[in-house]
Amino acid sequence: QQFTVFGSKTGTVESKYSFTSRPELPSQFATKVENIGGLENFNHHKARTALNATQLRGVYSVASIYSGGSKGQNRTVAISNFDGFRVSNLPTLYSANGLPLPTGGAGSNVTVIPISGGAGGGTQSGEGDLDIQATLSIAPLCNLLIYDGGNDDIIGVLTKEAQDNLADIITESYGWNLDPTSAAAAHSIHLAMSAQGITYLAASGDTGTNFADANNPLIVYAYPDTDPEVLSVGGTSVVVDGNNNRVSEVGWNSNGGMGGGGWIVNSDAFNKHPAYQVGTGVPTAAKVPYRMVPDLSLDADPDTGYLIYDSGMSFQFGGTSGASPTLAGALADAEQKLISSGALTADAKGHYRLGRLQDVIYSWNGDSSVFFDVISGTNGTLPNGATSNAGIGWDTDSGWGAMSISGFIAKLSNTTLIKSVSISPATVEGGTTASITGTITLNSAAGSSGVSVSLKSSTSSVTVPATVTVLAGKLSTTFKVTTSTVGTVTNATISATAGSQTITTALSLT
Repeated sequence: QQFTVFGSKTGTVESKYSFTSRPELPSQFATKVENIGGLENFNHHKARTALNATQLRGVYSVASIYSGGSKGQNRTVAISNFDGFRVSNLPTLYSANGLPLPTGGAGSNVTVIPISGGAGGGTQSGEGDLDIQATLSIAPLCNLLIYDGGNDDIIGVLTKEAQDNLADIITESYGWNLDPTSAAAAHSIHLAMSAQGITYLAASGDTGTNFADANNPLIVYAYPDTDPEVLSVGGTSVVVDGNNNRVSEVGWNSNGGMGGGGWIVNSDAFNKHPAYQVGTGVPTAAKVPYRMVPDLSLDADPDTGYLIYDSGMSFQFGGTSGASPTLAGALADAEQKLISSGALTADAKGHYRLGRLQDVIYSWNGDSSVFFDVISGTNGTLPNGATSNAGIGWDTDSGWGAMSISGFIAKLSNTTLIKSVSISPATVEGGTTASITGTITLNSAAGSSGVSVSLKSSTSSVTVPATVTVLAGKLSTTFKVTTSTVGTVTNATISATAGSQTITTALSLT
């Protein structure tokens, strides 16, 4: 049957046809036929659209703290960049998304730090603008540093970031084929940044479990997926309703791409199964002795991806390169909220930072108040020959799944942390019999089971107990410190560790 459809918006008339009764087949054929097509042209495909900043804040539970005033103020986020970008595009981003302007206007909160000549003024492939705009869409008032690396100088960029020690959170969207010496150097710098309390996160990749160059399988973009110091962010495909609530979220596998996951078999000394990587669904170190990714995931499907603005026009992008900076912006908002509530306190250098998050994330073992468990999806074949599928708990398709920022904040707010560790007196003669007392202070009273704190000294000249316990209902406890005679001035570092958190203090022996 033919009929016409009048398009009221376009003023056009289209000729359509469709069947008038349900197609049928003889029973002996019906069970052999999967589909009947070509009998109508009435049903159209409908392109899915990118999620805007409001929808992303809604689906990942950033909306409540954002509306309450946490928009990244007083937080510093950095981007490790190796692509062309234009800060001049930011007024369009802010206007299109109704974002609050920093005091000096859109872009005034952005500082570009060139390394090896920089790449920002060069040709734009979209990556540079995506990282910048995705971060600012969620944390529009943060201080944004762009460490702009020319000549693919990843070591130069990491070195400068660590030396400056300005960023609370750093996001990167690149994979690297580094020689063993360069990879070891990069890892050493990441260890330094972890010690500074910097949260460094990176996109897990857009080619599933295959980290090799599509045109040259001998080139493997292994770094930083192999580094346990880097929080790995994978990709999902999410659908939201009109109220910005999640309808569904599955592992991303469409448009020729899929979220990076699995592990890489190489001989890098640091590419080892990290102690924190345990929990439901996580293979044991005996089964997989390597660093596994991702740790968690956010939207990366190009169909539901990110609108990026350039020269007054908008372009829709996908990939884990959008997921990582989006999470970076959300963590900046979360830090601000935790600081304002007193749940995040300053470290010995006065920095308010979340630090390396992998430890605490895995210790929560997929807590449903923090993570939406993605249980549908697949992203390739793992090195052991098994298929990488999403499932209950952690998996190589999406890690622990998608994070709820409000749940993350609530969980951290109820977590007892070490506020400080101190030694009195801070300077003593080695071997003295005088009383030397250490004190552990928590940010809130210990729960019914108390809080066990592990202690460690950096030198054999200073001895501390292996563990002490802050008793239930108490804010602090003390411990005894003993010393031995030294021939020269010796500085000792005393480390106190509770769960994934480590706080240090110094003792000087004369």
